[in-house]
Amino acid sequence: MSKLVPQAVRQSVVKKASLSIKDTDFLLKLILKSTFEGSELEVAFRVMEKLATMHKGYLDETDSG
Repeated sequence: MSKLVPQAVRQSVVKKASLSIKDTDFLLKLILKSTFEGSELEVAFRVMEKLATMHKGYLDETDSG
């Protein structure tokens, strides 16, 4: 059975689970080296798109700051 978690607790957990530029770089490289079954390709593609967007955001921050 699930338990209700107060909003403040959920938000703090999300903040702690954020990824750094090194994390996104590592994950992107790991995905590129991996092989996937046909049924996993769409999910892998979506995840890689999200990671690439995050990584590009980090790179843009370091270029401008």
